[in-house]
Amino acid sequence: YFSEYFLLLLLRNINQEWETISNVYAQMERDIFSRLKINNLVNMKNSMERFKILALDLADKTGIFNALHFDTKKSHDLVQKKLILFLSCLVDMIEKRVDYLEQTLPPSSKKEDYFKDELLKSFQKSALVREIFDYHDLIIDRSKELYKGQLSGHGISLLIDKTAFFEEWYISYLRWGSQYGNRIAINENLIILKAISKECESSSDNSIHSVLELFEDPSKVIILAPYNIQYRFRIEQDRFIPKWQPGYRALELDSFAGWYKFENFEIPVFETNSRRGINQFLVLDTTRLGSLVQYSPLDKGDDARLQKGIFRIRLRAFSEDEELLEDFIRNPPNGLEQEGDEAKQREYLKKKVLLEASERFDFVKKEDFVGYSLILEEKNKMSE
Repeated sequence: YFSEYFLLLLLRNINQEWETISNVYAQMERDIFSRLKINNLVNMKNSMERFKILALDLADKTGIFNALHFDTKKSHDLVQKKLILFLSCLVDMIEKRVDYLEQTLPPSSKKEDYFKDELLKSFQKSALVREIFDYHDLIIDRSKELYKGQLSGHGISLLIDKTAFFEEWYISYLRWGSQYGNRIAINENLIILKAISKECESSSDNSIHSVLELFEDPSKVIILAPYNIQYRFRIEQDRFIPKWQPGYRALELDSFAGWYKFENFEIPVFETNSRRGINQFLVLDTTRLGSLVQYSPLDKGDDARLQKGIFRIRLRAFSEDEELLEDFIRNPPNGLEQEGDEAKQREYLKKKVLLEASERFDFVKKEDFVGYSLILEEKNKMSE
């Protein structure tokens, strides 16, 4: 009832001011919309949308119109051509204001730092192969040394929403950087595993037990498994001891999956979650494996402040970097032209940030490398 009464009072006022309604719009934009914070703007827009729906039913309630001395014969025209039109114009004005803020507001350095921290945390959590190398002291860290080689960096370069870096916005971006750190880590896992697999000798009988018999010292051996280990050990599954099995020591590693019983040895098994691209078990001698060499991520001429840990992380808002904006307009990446003409492309880019996050590493095998690769079929497939 109160909402309906408010709408009728609003209709009476705008009906009286209709000849100069453009002045009302200008005043509201100047004195109200330009001063409201983003959450207030969006809340107001949502209220206007609800009022538009409510107004559609208002025209048939002639008793209320009579009470406020409206001509009931013109109630439908008044609602459709004035009230709803007025509300729709307010919605359009708010949307334009929100769009303007999205294009022009600068990113917050505090939010950028938080984004980078979340990216790094997520990377560390998902870089399972790196964790295995680190546990066995097989990482050579040269990330603080000037790099003079030819290796390219591995990482991502893409456009992301600038609103994620605003101090205040109506959409929440919790742990926004995590997805990108996870993405880089998964790619790193795959690159290292492919490099190791390339050096491994393929096992003809696909038996872990048979492969382990080939090693001089099984106590130095590890098994890298792709995923779903307990369902992929075939008839050898009874030799696999999951990490949660009572009475067995568990390594404090995210990648650790359990132990493989071989004679008097318990061989550690690590799960790499490499569902994409690598579907092999790798059985490796850690003393003859090699090293993961970590180089500086910086390119020649880079500002040293771009380095964060082993990464080069750069966030550039197009609205704050005219040179970057013009470069993208001159050399549009795939998909940008779908946004429309050049003006639309500029509007689109001003709402974006260019994220560049990369690292530089290499797997360097030992000259006496020993490793075997094999594919174990899933248990349910073997029983068919």
